Amino acid sequence: MPYNVETGRFEEYCAELSEFIPGRMGVFQEVTIPKGVLVYSTKPGPPKPSGRTYKVKLHSFAPGMATHTYYCETVGVGKNPRVCWVGTGSYWHEVDVNDIPEIRAWAAAKYGSPPPTSDP
Repeated sequence: MPYNVETGRFEEYCAELSEFIPGRMGVFQEVTIPKGVLVYSTKPGPPKPSGRTYKVKLHSFAPGMATHTYYCETVGVGKNPRVCWVGTGSYWHEVDVNDIPEIRAWAAAKYGSPPPTSDP
């Protein structure tokens, strides 16, 4: 199941995000990248947390990858979907879709909100 209503998160492969992120060239969706979100990049080095909150125009999204089992052995590890944009120095940047407030709001409206969490 790509969207887990219990946790309010997209998990593994999810093609439904094409409804939120148009697939036509020249049509870009602007979204917010919150401060502290882990940003992956084609720039050499490990992923880094964003230093501030900023807006980006999305180029595309990667729908993620499902966990595969082959003869009772796990051969592929699941990967959550990510959104992509061109950032600093023309390097490609990506973040997990679950870190984007606009996508979380869209998913909550479409699939229903997750149950409230209780703090101990």
